[in-house]
Amino acid sequence: MTTSTSSSTSLRGALRTIWATPFLRGALVSMVLVGVSGSVMAPQLGLFLTQTLGASLPVAGMYFLTNITAPVLGWLMGSVSDRDGRRLRAFRLASLLTAAGWLVTASATAVWVPFVSASLLLGFSGAVGGQLFAAVRERLATRPSVEIAPTMAVIRMGMTGGWIIGPMLGALLAQAINLRMVLVLAALGSLLQMLPLLRHHDRDESPATPAEAAEPTEPAQQTTAAAATAAVAHQGREGAAPLLVFTLLCVLALTGNAMKYAYLPIFMDTELGTSAATFGAVIGTQQTVEFLMMPVFALLANRFGSLTVLVGGALAGVAANLLFATATSVWPLFLGQALVGVMWATIAALGIVVAQRLWSQRLATASSVFMSASSVASAAGGLTAGLAVGSLGLPGVFWVPTVLCLVSAVGLAVMRRTHPGE
Repeated sequence: MTTSTSSSTSLRGALRTIWATPFLRGALVSMVLVGVSGSVMAPQLGLFLTQTLGASLPVAGMYFLTNITAPVLGWLMGSVSDRDGRRLRAFRLASLLTAAGWLVTASATAVWVPFVSASLLLGFSGAVGGQLFAAVRERLATRPSVEIAPTMAVIRMGMTGGWIIGPMLGALLAQAINLRMVLVLAALGSLLQMLPLLRHHDRDESPATPAEAAEPTEPAQQTTAAAATAAVAHQGREGAAPLLVFTLLCVLALTGNAMKYAYLPIFMDTELGTSAATFGAVIGTQQTVEFLMMPVFALLANRFGSLTVLVGGALAGVAANLLFATATSVWPLFLGQALVGVMWATIAALGIVVAQRLWSQRLATASSVFMSASSVASAAGGLTAGLAVGSLGLPGVFWVPTVLCLVSAVGLAVMRRTHPGE
């Protein structure tokens, strides 16, 4: 009873904090728009490449390998942001580059154009959320009474809500007009996501950077400041390895998502003969469960630790893919999708918090690198699925993400022992 009361109090406190803080309110609205702009075209990119530009199915599948540039571009953007402390400027720059990427893709008349646009411009989309989360975390750090995990989870729910709205909006616009207009809508959303925070500025609200915090005037002070700077740099280098390992483990857990979107619809149509309504219900189960469970897992993390909850999420992914791999009817697919929603909810609610703690000296870089995990997982999943489906068939291809999720769960359990504070 006490735990339930404490959890509900934490959630109410997070909601009150967001509602009472103009910056956090704006960040929540921006996150919704980030989710909409990122998802409005996502389910229809294959159709655009094949139907509008005439690409073959193998070429369309290779498009998702362009996601591999996302962590590199996110790292670059995060490094610049960590050096100058201007999170919101980096957020706006990443948003503008993402909008430019969607507009270039919308105007494409040759198949190679979307590949170049995705590799060089759309890869910055992961940095959008990363920079915004870094800015949110810094503001929460100035308020010790606020519980960070529930507050971050509620703001992250905004992006998940956008991912529920975006695909439906895109499908309606594509049916009413055409796919190019959906791409224009994605670009518009990338611009609109900056509006809720236009009145906020980095220097007005951000804490001072380490360089600004120490303005030595005496030689002795200069020596002390130099030593402190060297110590911070060393801590920064030390934090990179745990962050990269953690991000890789999350990538392994999420790899099955690309396989699911590629092959689950085919399996349901050719093997199970499900109706369009049933297919829509199965696909929508994941996002619904994810949205509802995110605050629950954030509260559980306060009690049991974030990595403990993430281990449970990865094991839910193991069970989900096992159900997909052995399904002979549609009902295991519903349960599997619900379990995938559980896994995604744990990673979405807690992953960014853990990443920021693992490399607290480089908040923006840590956030951007972690936010690129789903893009890397999409590229890895598409490649792995293409290599494995020929030998394993359907639904046997889902044995691959079953094993990958198990490896992720084991790795996260090891991290839980080496990082007991998480």
